[in-house]
Amino acid sequence: MLLSTKEKQLLKKYNSITGIDEVGRGPLAGPVVTASYTITSKTPILSAVNDSKKLSEKKRNELYNKLISDKKSYHLGVSSNIIIDEYGIVYAKVDKSIE
Repeated sequence: MLLSTKEKQLLKKYNSITGIDEVGRGPLAGPVVTASYTITSKTPILSAVNDSKKLSEKKRNELYNKLISDKKSYHLGVSSNIIIDEYGIVYAKVDKSIE
């Protein structure tokens, strides 16, 4: 992961920062999977992480294994279309955590 200037500044001010992203088609087509990853000033920097879409499948798998090696740094969750319909995509609670 390459840290931006803003991320470097945030890490000087805070103990950690967390990035969150989701993938899915939402309430019309099924569940949404959300992932978060927390870094601290002690997190090893993986220079190859910048845009996963530009990486080969092999490289993505290698980096994935490195990223998940610290179980405290990442979290995955799934929110079903039923929950999204009830609460809305912004406020959808996680139905199931993926470990």
